[in-house]
Amino acid sequence: MLSCSNLTAGSHLKNGMCVCERWATASSEPNSKLRGMSSDLKNQQDDVREWIEHHHKLGASKFYVMDNNSTVPMVNQLYDFIDAGVVIYKYFVEYEHPSGYAQSWAYDQCLQRYGSSHRWMAFIDADEFLMLKQGYQQLPDLLREYEMHAALAVNWLVFSSSGHIRKPQGSTLQNYQHCFPTDNGVNRHVKIIANTQYTVEAGGTPHEFVYSEGKHAVDAAFNKVDSPFTKTVQADKVVLHHYVLKSLQEFESKMLRGAAHGTLVKDLNFFWMIDTQATELCLQAAGSMQVL
Repeated sequence: MLSCSNLTAGSHLKNGMCVCERWATASSEPNSKLRGMSSDLKNQQDDVREWIEHHHKLGASKFYVMDNNSTVPMVNQLYDFIDAGVVIYKYFVEYEHPSGYAQSWAYDQCLQRYGSSHRWMAFIDADEFLMLKQGYQQLPDLLREYEMHAALAVNWLVFSSSGHIRKPQGSTLQNYQHCFPTDNGVNRHVKIIANTQYTVEAGGTPHEFVYSEGKHAVDAAFNKVDSPFTKTVQADKVVLHHYVLKSLQEFESKMLRGAAHGTLVKDLNFFWMIDTQATELCLQAAGSMQVL
């Protein structure tokens, strides 16, 4: 297995990052058939496999996992995916970005290095799961409708701990079933599925990007989106399940990690606020990692 403390053949240290040379190999598949997904992760070994498996079933063909200085590098959990060519993995410690944030640096690295290999790239976290509705079976079926736009901005559906104090056995999608009402303001947050033809670079937050002149992101109802929020929640076609808490035990670990973008360190007040406001029972994803 490969880690920065135990380098194997075909790997090297460069600019504070552990880089395996196979990770930098671009796919030879036609661009129109590729859907890439990028995530900046830290100490999320227990989450990343389910996240990849779920989105691979939805038609994402390549995953770019940017491991943000995890105490134990996540490569060991992903080695079979890497070997199969499904995952491109990069462990990094040092970074430099105008925003000062590791997440924006990671997003830009994925976009600049690999964007040309894909028509679409989704920039989401390992606690965020895309869910399709209205009979859409695969991401390409949905994204085909938005090809003239710079990006599809997908609204959150925020979930609580569902009463779990300690980390439960089983999957995230099975264990967490209580969410905010769809029209709650917190769900106006979006994450971006970027059309790489019109996307220039990451914006000031993980919820926005800079696009080519004359192009912009739209929500699922084709309304222009020019901030981290939509005016109203659009969840009829697609929604992003955001498992922001999980169990109390996992949330306390998350507090120690800090926010990926560095803008907010969540505390137990945040935990209890989410738990008390997530009053809806949301069963769409329960029981399996399937499309709605």
